[in-house]
Amino acid sequence: MDWDEVAKPKGDAAVVGQNLERMSIDELRRLVGELETEILRVSAEIDRKKMIGSQAESVFKS
Repeated sequence: MDWDEVAKPKGDAAVVGQNLERMSIDELRRLVGELETEILRVSAEIDRKKMIGSQAESVFKS
């Protein structure tokens, strides 16, 4: 995989480390909500991968 092919945020996607100074309070609150949603999505993917890893280990231990 070429690193240039890695998906980059599009549109209004939150960017970690972005400048927050010019954002309004409403924009900041919306950003917090988006980031919280993304944290939940990433956490769910971690859990899914851990479950798959555990299942794979049990298959190969048998």
